Amino acid sequence: MTTKLHASIAASFAVTSAAMLISCSSVDGPEAPELSGAPELVDGASYGLVVSDPLSVQSPAGARASGTTDAAGMDQKVAYVSLAPGRFANQEAAIITNLRSGASRTESLVGAGGLDPVPIPAAVGDTIEVAITSRGTVHIRLAS
Repeated sequence: MTTKLHASIAASFAVTSAAMLISCSSVDGPEAPELSGAPELVDGASYGLVVSDPLSVQSPAGARASGTTDAAGMDQKVAYVSLAPGRFANQEAAIITNLRSGASRTESLVGAGGLDPVPIPAAVGDTIEVAITSRGTVHIRLAS
């Protein structure tokens, strides 16, 4: 079971990495917007946002929470979210939210304002929003 889990995770990172490489290799696209006033909701793909299709992963924590003794855990669906570097160099964090479920996590931006792939619970048809923040203020909202 562990080999299957590792293969699934490796495949998801390979897909996400390939998508990031493609999005990073092009310098075309909109420049980072002026980050002032009310945060606007924009198409995230135009700003280097990559959201994978939901993938099944094994969650040992889910097995413990449900009281099962299956060592492999329970299947959980997650999407991997990443942001190409360079668009939000002066910003601090990204708040990633699944608008259907309300699942949310906050991640520090790395490098020149990018975000390495991080998982968030998701299902097919969910909308993922990424709010770019600095000093606690949301400046722009990207939607998948």
